[in-house]
Amino acid sequence: MKIRKFTATSVPLALRQVHDILGDRAVILNTRTLPEGGDPGGRVEITAALDEEVATMAGAPTAVAQKSPRATGNARPDLLGRVYGRSRPGVHGDPGPASAEDRQPRWRQAEDEPQVQPRHVRSAADWLAGLPVVQRENPPAPASEAREPRQTATPRRQTATPRMTVQERATMLEGPGDSAVVGQLRQLEEAVQRMASQTSGFALPLELSRLAERLRRTGLSERHVHQCLQVVMRQLSDSELDDQETVARAAVTCLARLVPAAQEIRIGRQRRVAALVGPSGSGKTTAMARIAAGFARRRQQRGAAPDGGEIVLVSADTKRVGALAQARAFAELIHVPLETAFDEADMTLAVDRHEGARLVLVDVGGCGPHERSEMEEQKRLLVAGRVDEIHVVVDGLTGIDHIVETAKSWKGTGGCDVCMMVTKMEQSVRPGSIVSAAIDAQLPFSYLT
Repeated sequence: MKIRKFTATSVPLALRQVHDILGDRAVILNTRTLPEGGDPGGRVEITAALDEEVATMAGAPTAVAQKSPRATGNARPDLLGRVYGRSRPGVHGDPGPASAEDRQPRWRQAEDEPQVQPRHVRSAADWLAGLPVVQRENPPAPASEAREPRQTATPRRQTATPRMTVQERATMLEGPGDSAVVGQLRQLEEAVQRMASQTSGFALPLELSRLAERLRRTGLSERHVHQCLQVVMRQLSDSELDDQETVARAAVTCLARLVPAAQEIRIGRQRRVAALVGPSGSGKTTAMARIAAGFARRRQQRGAAPDGGEIVLVSADTKRVGALAQARAFAELIHVPLETAFDEADMTLAVDRHEGARLVLVDVGGCGPHERSEMEEQKRLLVAGRVDEIHVVVDGLTGIDHIVETAKSWKGTGGCDVCMMVTKMEQSVRPGSIVSAAIDAQLPFSYLT
């Protein structure tokens, strides 16, 4: 055992001396700070030791190791079973002489090694576009492949296919229970598009840039903001782009063209049956009462009897506590009849009982887009009532993805028209999200309350 003391002005310098003289297999026994008036060449003292047998096994160039007869034996651990240093086994246990690179300290050897490998990805959009399409488990084989056995002939040359966007991939893979994944992919695509627009280096005109910020603050999605900016830039000249009012009018015209035309409830000589659907707490019962009160007021202004039976309310919300009592209270205030439907047979009888009515408003229970069984039951109920139009009721505080999924889940029900009714607009701080949802779902507005 060789024991030596090293002094230096700092601990790293003293450790460097230990490494240079005893090598990287030295064991630090003690470290202390010298008192005042001690060694003038340093204030730190390190006591280190080197096991001559371990050094001999590692091929350390020391005189003691050359004289030791057990130079080819195994390294002897300390009392705790630890063996310090890295072993460099050679052929038949002979490690051989250590190179100059091996004698360098470990921190010096790790200096030249790259810590992070470079990734050759130009942008996040390219990375998303290059992702492989995930296939479902056990996909159904086409009819042609089912009839003809697969032949192992010479491989054909594959033709280049156009790249698919993230939304197209999500639409292709969309199925029951995938709406949450589709929403996340849509948010990711919008974030990537926004990053690409911010890093493109293209400077927008001042008024156009201010318009983009105002649209974003209202809650309009990034995709629709870019679409609106492109239309405005194509329509206006350079001088018109400097006028704030002209830019604002062009943006309003663009958004009005993107949103489907409004479609409110209209009654005529024939009976009209309209149903209000949507998630719980969206205000369907209150909206039904407001619509009925508006038509009842117009009827009274024309001098018609208050209980003429032209407007009828049908409540199918039989599961929520207090729903029937609330509907009954509204019907008594408006002076209109109220029917209750617990199943499809009740719905058919309730509608047929009022053949002379001009407007029948149906209020069903709350149902979200993921409640498949409940939604199918409500759709059968509406088909039994021969509903002419469906109004998807959502509140103005709901996110874009939830509104779009809710609206799309009611499309094609019984072949009737589907509209979107938005409640609680006075509480909404970002109404632009409602506009984006209407554009994405391609549903017209019927009422904003």
